[in-house]
Amino acid sequence: MSCGFDASVGLAAPSQVEPEPRSLIELDIAMLRSVALSETLAAALLMACRRLAREPVARALLTTLIADEIHHARLGWYYAASRAQGWSSEERQQVADALAEAVIRIESEFHWGRDAAEPFDRPTRALGVLSTNLQRACIQDVVHNEILPGLDALGLNASKVCENREGCAVG
Repeated sequence: MSCGFDASVGLAAPSQVEPEPRSLIELDIAMLRSVALSETLAAALLMACRRLAREPVARALLTTLIADEIHHARLGWYYAASRAQGWSSEERQQVADALAEAVIRIESEFHWGRDAAEPFDRPTRALGVLSTNLQRACIQDVVHNEILPGLDALGLNASKVCENREGCAVG
């Protein structure tokens, strides 16, 4: 029995890894994308998994993971709220442009869930594994009810991104 880590699962390709920030505004963008947005998405997906899960060990594990992700998401949002107060118009626009691109990509990045074929569908759901339809609904909900309002509160007018784009996670 091997307990090794499978490096092919869940790791971003080297081309997808964000470069190190070289300025404070690049750090702000990285914190919003990689901490506030990513961790908010992770928490929402894990909460959806927990609501679905019926197996006690899976529910306990998901509960623990959710608590961790919520702390990370809060860190990202608190950081952004403190930094947004000092952004110049140009910096705010730079952040808004970068985050608009990130929000638009969310739907394609989370387009597919884990659809299990019969007879594995029920046991898979008992573990909290989201189907494509459930995952898409979760993503739409978190983008519409948490991410866009959070970005709007920072003065980034993120809701406009999805208002004017067909197929956006909130459209």
